Amino acid sequence: MAINDETAKYVAVGSPLEVGMIEWLFLHRVSVIEGLQNRSDLQLLIPFSSVRKRMTVAYMHTQDTVRVVSKGAPEEIIRLCKKQLNKNC
Repeated sequence: MAINDETAKYVAVGSPLEVGMIEWLFLHRVSVIEGLQNRSDLQLLIPFSSVRKRMTVAYMHTQDTVRVVSKGAPEEIIRLCKKQLNKNC
């Protein structure tokens, strides 16, 4: 995410896949910025590894909630998913 100098709004930057994922999350009202701006909230960072084919971070979302976010090869991330938010997505 970056801030557009002209509009002072966040815009997605990166590979087309990353931009598409971020835009989908915003469209479905899943915050990708909340909690990430304060690095002191970071609880765990597992860097990208070619063996795991993903990276993972965990951060304090609210006082009693930790949010875990992974980014990596789609075939690896999908394999880990246990639930579907909406069968039409």
